[in-house]
This record gives sequence, structure tokens and C-alpha cells, in this order.
Amino acid sequence: MKNPDSSTWTDRNAEEWVRKAVKKVEDKLVAELRKHLPVADPKLTAAFLQEVKAHYEKFDEPEMLQEKLYMLATSAMPPRMMVKWLQRWNSSAAIRDAHRFPKTSFADSKFPDWLNRATWWAQVRLHFRIHVFI
Repeated sequence: MKNPDSSTWTDRNAEEWVRKAVKKVEDKLVAELRKHLPVADPKLTAAFLQEVKAHYEKFDEPEMLQEKLYMLATSAMPPRMMVKWLQRWNSSAAIRDAHRFPKTSFADSKFPDWLNRATWWAQVRLHFRIHVFI
């Protein structure tokens, strides 16, 4: 209720309005925190956090915003591969092109598809190397 009628202002109603407002703000803050925690996970290594920091310091308008970082941090890849992807993300257009990495104008909506394909191929390469050299 946006503007309650003054005739309905009772202790019980006021308490309920305040509870709903607090719950709404709490839910929003918890949702934001849940997106930040996987990115700040120490298991991802200091190198991962360093690349995230470098990305935000390098670009006035970073491509890798919170949603993309969350998806990357929660992907099924070892931290060293995530670091490699962030290093490529932070590299020049020529290096990105040489590694068939997305161009800087890469749409946010296409990131999940790219991440799924990149994860699949990285795991295939890792699996192939393990079986070839064993």
C-alpha cells in the first residue's frame, strides 16, 4: 500500500507496512550480496581477483559487469582457466581475435551461450590432454 488511508493507521498496520518495506530492502541487498560472494571467493585465487581489479581499472565502462562476473565465477572451470579468460578479456583486440575471443562490442545477452561453449571446449581439451599423456 503506497499511501495508506489515515483511518487505517493502527499499530498493527503500521508495523506490517514497515515489516514489508524492510523485507523488500533486505531481499534486494541479499540478492546483490549473493552475486558478489562467488566473485570474491578466495578459492578462485588472488590472480582471479587481480584480473577483475585490472579489468575495472583499465576500462572507463567495463564490459565484465556484475552479472557476467557472477556467471564466470560460478562456471564449472578451474580458477586458472577463469584467470586466463579474464586475461584475454583485458587484452587488446588483436589478441582477442587471435584467440577467437569475443570482440569488445559483445552483447551481454550472448555471454551465457559463449560461456557454455567455452566451458565445454575447455573441458574437452583438458580431457583430451589427460588421456593422450597418460
